[in-house]
Amino acid sequence: MIWRLDLQIVELAYRFGVGWAAVTVVCLLVMFFARLSRAIVVGMAVLLVSLAWYHPLIALSHILRWWVFGILAVRGLLFVASVRGERHGNERPPWSLVALGLFALVSCAWSDAPLFSLLIACTFVCTLILSYVVGWRLLDSEDFLPRLCVGALLVGVAMHVVGVAFGAMALITRDFQLVHETGVETRFCGVLSNANGNGVFGAMLWPIVLAAPRAYLGRFAFLRWPVLVCLAISIVFSGSRTAVGIALMSTVIVFLYRYRAGAVVATGAVFVIGAIALLATPVEEIEGSAVDDVVLRSNTLSDVGGRLERWQRGWDVAMESPVFGHGWAASRALDDQDTEQSLALGRVRYATNLHSAHVSLLVDVGFVGLGLFWIFGAQTILAGIRLLAAPRSPEAAVSMLFFASVLGMLADTFVHGGVLSAGSPNALIFWVSSAIVSKQSQRLARSEPSGEPLADAPHAAFRPAFS
Repeated sequence: MIWRLDLQIVELAYRFGVGWAAVTVVCLLVMFFARLSRAIVVGMAVLLVSLAWYHPLIALSHILRWWVFGILAVRGLLFVASVRGERHGNERPPWSLVALGLFALVSCAWSDAPLFSLLIACTFVCTLILSYVVGWRLLDSEDFLPRLCVGALLVGVAMHVVGVAFGAMALITRDFQLVHETGVETRFCGVLSNANGNGVFGAMLWPIVLAAPRAYLGRFAFLRWPVLVCLAISIVFSGSRTAVGIALMSTVIVFLYRYRAGAVVATGAVFVIGAIALLATPVEEIEGSAVDDVVLRSNTLSDVGGRLERWQRGWDVAMESPVFGHGWAASRALDDQDTEQSLALGRVRYATNLHSAHVSLLVDVGFVGLGLFWIFGAQTILAGIRLLAAPRSPEAAVSMLFFASVLGMLADTFVHGGVLSAGSPNALIFWVSSAIVSKQSQRLARSEPSGEPLADAPHAAFRPAFS
């Protein structure tokens, strides 16, 4: 069924109308024949709507998800091959990530469901191709980083400004369906289908929207503050402590880059004041309050929101084959899911969620694959540190913002597995941001950064929202 695109389009037309079938066909035509940049924009739009709760959009994204990665990955490889001779520099993607992608494919050989594992592994590899091959090559273009910053801002409008508007509409109209879908009275999810995803996705965008140079945003710069406000609402009221942590971590990195030692002092003072206020508040006033129910959720702290049991289960399964694992995507089908049906649908119904990319990798590819991911994480962090310590330049400043997002998502991998999800826009954004950090760091190591140093003109190229 997943490969019978004609049947899927007919079914979509039957369920939601001919108009949605026409939208599907147009998206396919653009991804096949339009310029690669436009094809990627349409592909990302399709992946983003997979996060929404509006059912026609979900159906559209499920139909096209695998085609998005397949078409764009093939076109991307052809694009890179056609311009190989014009490539600048000798930068190379991290060897650990190349090895992890290859090992994911090889691990399908010993999987209990090799075809299903191969489908998911190929999607993961296509994600890496789009991030580290196409994105790597496009970084040679001078306008690529500005376009990414504008893209992050516009995605914030589409997902979070619109989401907050729907939440406000739900509160005003008291429409039961709208209140339920937006989660406005419990954990806020806006237009997204998952409250935690709403917060984490907002936290990924936060540092880029917060401190992208005004010159990079161009005529869209006026949207910065409305998007920041809506991102803050989404992050806090999503009830995702991880999202709050990511946003705080990335903000500290931005301030550290901008104000150096002063940021350390200011951050320490804020944390001390916050700790004093928290300790001075009686426990009985916190428990059962709206802040506790939505943000702190203290009743889930003892078992990390039910994760300890999931992690123990994943560990037990992983220890049955600790070196090479059980094959890619085995961690998603631990509850006797029908993998043949999953292969037909292109997804696992009621997939096992171990709530940790590290535990999932341990089950799928053992300590070998997990070690490769850890090496990749260490290489990315070292690359980011080089960006923080390097002489300031516009390119380094913007790359540092993507590093802030990547570092937050690396921390998130301990409690969620989104960076490995097949077809997830979160995963694609994470890997693209990692590519930016790695390549820019290699450029800095190879030569002095171009452009006027920001030390001489601190506001010319790095102008955060708070300046």
